Amino acid sequence: MNIPATACTVNVNYPRLRSCLMIDPMGPVPPYRQLAGILRERIRTGKLRDGARLTELDITEEFEVARNTARRALAVLREEGLIYTVPTRGSYVGKHPPG
Repeated sequence: MNIPATACTVNVNYPRLRSCLMIDPMGPVPPYRQLAGILRERIRTGKLRDGARLTELDITEEFEVARNTARRALAVLREEGLIYTVPTRGSYVGKHPPG
């Protein structure tokens, strides 16, 4: 299934107004998988670069999903080796922590 890479666009005249492709909670693909697909595509295209921090709060606000949905999407990306998590620090794009 092809999931769009860009979920939200911001109106330059009204930055608080954004147009979002919503995660479909009733669709055939679970919401956390839809979200993981969008984030995966952003990583693949370079919109999220190595070292970029991914927080549950930012994801829940941007995509208007529950925190658990964001957490599960991050777990999928972690299992795929696209992100890593540093305890008490957060999740980051990349294969493994630097150093």
